[in-house]
Order: sequence, then C-alpha cells, then structure tokens
Amino acid sequence: NDDIWMQVGDMSVFRGGHSMLENYKTNKLLIIGGDILNSFECNDSYEFYDIDSLRSELLTPFPTSQVLGKHVLNSTTNIFQTSKDKVYVIGGSEMICYPMPFVFPTKRCWVFDTATEVENLEYKADEFQLYQNFPNPFNPVTTIGYNLKEQSKVELKVFDILGNEVITLVDDIQQAGYHQAEFNSNNLEKGLSSGIYLYQIKARGTEESKTFWQKTNKMILLK
Repeated sequence: NDDIWMQVGDMSVFRGGHSMLENYKTNKLLIIGGDILNSFECNDSYEFYDIDSLRSELLTPFPTSQVLGKHVLNSTTNIFQTSKDKVYVIGGSEMICYPMPFVFPTKRCWVFDTATEVENLEYKADEFQLYQNFPNPFNPVTTIGYNLKEQSKVELKVFDILGNEVITLVDDIQQAGYHQAEFNSNNLEKGLSSGIYLYQIKARGTEESKTFWQKTNKMILLK
C-alpha cells in the first residue's frame, strides 16, 4: 500500500521477453527463454527462482537453440503450463548462432515436469554431468555448470584447440551436487582470439571412493 519496492536477488543472466511459470507445490518460479542481450538473441536457457530465498538457484541450457518465449519473429509465447505442473514448449523457431546468426521455423515440441527439475535442483542426481557452457558463443563471460555424484577433488580447466592450457577455473574438493564456474576471457594477461576452446573437468572420489570421471566440451569465443 505504500508503493515501496525492494530490490531482491538477480536472475542468472540478462533476459527480455522471457516466460515465467509458477510451481505452487515447490514455491519456485521457472524462468525460461528471453533475449540475453547479445547480438544473436540466443535465448535457449531456463532457471529456477526460489520465491522464499529470493534468488536464482540453477541455470540450465535448453536441449537445442530453440526460441523460448516471445521473440521479434514470434510475438506470442510458445510455452504453456498445465494444471499438473508440466511445461510444454511447442514449435516456434530454432537458431544457429555461429558463424552467422540464422533463424528458421521448427516443428520440435518439448515437455518436462517442473517438480522433477526441482528435485534435480536439490542435488538428488545420481550421476556426474558436465553441461554446455552458457551463453555459447560468448564474449567475454560464460558460465560452466556441472553436477557431482559424490564429494570429489575437482579440476576444471580451459584449453585452446591445440591442447594448450589457458586457465584453471576450479582446483578444489567439492561436495556432491550442482556447481557453476565463471570464465571471463578478459581476466587473462594474454587476450584470447575468437575461436573454439575446450573445457575439461576431472573429478576424483575422496579417500573412501576410487571413482574417477572426466569429460571435455567445446565452446566458442566470438568477438
């Protein structure tokens, strides 16, 4: 009644024209799509915003570079939610962001259960996972997400296409669950040129476990 507004926790990335869907059982918002304000409008991610803690808790890339929510080529959203908390993404457009932006219609349809996704948010996943960095292509900052099945000694490094190490982002013991690391190419003493880079994670179990897991993904720096 007093017209007083208080700024609270930010979203994980910039968004415009995104969709917001509420899960009444978990008291979380699903924020999906929207222009992330780069030159390619690669709005292909979603995140959960906790209404109680007032912060975003998980940023996840969409399976394809598919337009999510309102877009300059699509003034209406192609996302809706059923009474059973299932979210559908129907049609819209897909895009290729590299080497040149190109948008084209799609017939793909997707569905997932927000309750299931929230369970993943609570770190109940029983496997190691390395997610695609977001945004990708990026300039100069991108975020790398990964999930640990168990407590592990983690090394996360970035390499150039020839296999030369660029930087170590993580070198520490971390608990099981979802983690994120930010890579800012501007923080390097020697600047990086546009091109393909690799990020590799190695996870070794603690003394009680002999688990070893390793995976490498590609990412694109585009200036």
